[in-house]
Order: sequence, then structure tokens, then C-alpha cells
Amino acid sequence: KRLIAVPIVGTAPQYRELLQTIQKRSVKVDSLYAGDTIKIDNHTSITFLWPLKKYVSSVVKKSDEKGWAKYETDVDPNLISQVFVFRHDDFQALFTGDSTIDIFDKLQELYRCNGRKKTPDQFFCFSTRISLLKVPHHGSKNALNKRFLSFINPKVSVISVGRKNQYGHPSLEVLDYFRATGKQYFTTSERGNVDVIVP
Repeated sequence: KRLIAVPIVGTAPQYRELLQTIQKRSVKVDSLYAGDTIKIDNHTSITFLWPLKKYVSSVVKKSDEKGWAKYETDVDPNLISQVFVFRHDDFQALFTGDSTIDIFDKLQELYRCNGRKKTPDQFFCFSTRISLLKVPHHGSKNALNKRFLSFINPKVSVISVGRKNQYGHPSLEVLDYFRATGKQYFTTSERGNVDVIVP
């Protein structure tokens, strides 16, 4: 039993429910940051691209909360949402959480390749086309723009979103990005669960 999370105190009721479950089931919680990798086997790994540990340190303050979440922040918690790449041989899936456009601008700066190679100070760069993109924040217009979509150039994208949700996700702007570029995408509101079979 292991949970990977940034140690930030939440304010939503769901956070309290999660906290109770963690304590009740004695779940181990680890905080992983950009540069950390979970190696599953010789072919499979998960590499974290965001948040940078120094970025988190710059926007948090110590909390009086007991438990694994030791910090609180006044910034939008979506700015600290974890972004990671799941890799299995040549397959690469980019998971984006609820990150925002500002964060993806930073990712472009951090992980742009020198040609098709990493620079000496990079642990990762977008050297090959992303196989699968989990579209950030349910397709919110504040989470994805055409610039980043073109940068990672995913073969297929999935928007995880509830049907007739109160936020109006996915936004028409995001759907127009996909339609204008001819990029393939699926939404769970239309198709239900989307199964991805990795060769």
C-alpha cells in the first residue's frame, strides 16, 4: 500500500476522507518530485516531471496539521499537480493531473531536447512523440493550449470527464485544438472507460 502525493494540506471534504483512509489502512505516503523515478522492471518506469522540489519549497509554509501533509499553500494547488511520464519500451504516456497552461510552458522550457538528445543537466526530454496524453484538468481551457499540444504531438489523447458536469468540461476551445489539428482523442463522457493496451 503506497500513495504518491505532494505533502500539501487540502481544503476539500474529499481530502479529509482521503486522510482518514490513509490512517485507517496504514498507507505509506511518499512525496516524489521532478527527477524522481519509479522503476517497475527493465522495460517499465514512471518518471516525474513536475513539480520541482525547489518550486514547492518556494510556495509553501509549514502546517500545524498532523500526518503526512506537512505544508499548506496560498497558491492554486493545481500549480503543484504532479506530472509524470509512464514508459514501457517505446510507449510513452504523459499524465498531467490538473496542471495549468503556465506549468506546461515551464515543462517546454525544462524538457525541450537539444536536437533529439538530452542536455547534460536534463534527466528527461521530449525526444520522441508522446504515445498517449491524458489531457489535463478534464479538458479545461485553462489547462491546455495548442502550443503545448503541438510540442508533445501525442498519437492519441484521452479526456477523463463526467457527462453533463457542472464545469462545462471539456471546453470547446480544447476540442477545437484537436479537431483543427486532426489529432485523435477520446472522452470518457462519450465512451465510458477507455482501455489502453500497451504492446
